[in-house]
Amino acid sequence: MEVTEILQKHVMNEGQRKLLELLKRFDASCRENGITYYLGGGTALGAVRHGGFLPWDDDVDLYITRKEYKKLQAARENIFTDDFILVVAREYKYYGNVLTRMVDTHSTA
Repeated sequence: MEVTEILQKHVMNEGQRKLLELLKRFDASCRENGITYYLGGGTALGAVRHGGFLPWDDDVDLYITRKEYKKLQAARENIFTDDFILVVAREYKYYGNVLTRMVDTHSTA
């Protein structure tokens, strides 16, 4: 199922529109590179219960198996660019979170 089919019913705020844009970009790249991931947490709950984002949600929760994460790392140069980066704690001195993040470097949303 396409991401836009899952997250289409909720009227999104500006931040959620930006998140959906990033998610669509990530989803297309994963499809192109044969990488499987899953919506998780509040993102999955919102998709099922609200037909979109939870009205108060301000992030996208994705789950990925270790095997698929390794594929993501291997395809990193094909997926991420200067304006769409993967932030991993071991690579960024001042990022101490154990969670990996995707970031649009041109946005604060």
